[in-house]
Amino acid sequence: MSPETGPAARIPEAAPKQTPNANAEVRFREHLGAPAWAWLVMFGLVLCLTVAFWVPLGDVAGLVCLVVGSALVTWLLLTTATTTVVTGTELRAGRAHIGGDSIGIIATLDAAATADARGPNADPRAFTVMRPLSAKESVSLEVLDDEDPHPYWLISTRRPLELGQAIRSLNPDS
Repeated sequence: MSPETGPAARIPEAAPKQTPNANAEVRFREHLGAPAWAWLVMFGLVLCLTVAFWVPLGDVAGLVCLVVGSALVTWLLLTTATTTVVTGTELRAGRAHIGGDSIGIIATLDAAATADARGPNADPRAFTVMRPLSAKESVSLEVLDDEDPHPYWLISTRRPLELGQAIRSLNPDS
């Protein structure tokens, strides 16, 4: 067999990691899930509830409570996690996305400014992706699209400078 028709010719090379909607490299990616202490607290509560059912009702009730409670806690903690991704053309925060041409002024906020921006000085129309248990800092970005009902986005992150730089690279004019 020639090299072009041998078994190795049928194996495609691995493609670079890309997002489904953008044919561009990932410039920033961050996954914010619940911290370890939150998992411990939630499973501690499940254990307390399991004992509360097991003692008066027996082994079957305790086991059912443990299995169902553990499944619910795991589902809750996994589904409330969010991922922020910046590609060459857009920003994705959770399930929402915005193109680089719709982004105006970008500001990185420290913990105190983030608490203020999501508290007394918050605009109720703002789009927020906040995970205060996982990240105390954030990035705020102005939305230029007149049809978008949100005047700005507020996205929590552990690495605000890196996220800010990645978003700025989407629109060099910002």
